[in-house]
Amino acid sequence: MGPGGELAALGDLFHQALEALLFTAAEALQGREPEQIATLRVLTGDRREVMARIRDRSFAAQTGLPEESRHLLFEITNTFARIAYFLNAVSNLLRTWKAGSSPQL
Repeated sequence: MGPGGELAALGDLFHQALEALLFTAAEALQGREPEQIATLRVLTGDRREVMARIRDRSFAAQTGLPEESRHLLFEITNTFARIAYFLNAVSNLLRTWKAGSSPQL
């Protein structure tokens, strides 16, 4: 598989992972059950190091990867990490509301 094919496969994996995060967030927002909120919180914990390792491994494995593809890979991993960060903040708000406290925005 060439660099473009491997990048497409990695994009598919991120798509599937993002879909799982969004479904989990939707369930937590709808049900607001402690287990759902905890699951969302665990799944959306700090992913900066994981995203950096994925980028580093992909860049090292794809020495012939064009600059445009490298930029796309960076944007995909960076955006995924930002979405996970946002959903983690949502889980924290849900947990605060569930505990009966006033949320700190």
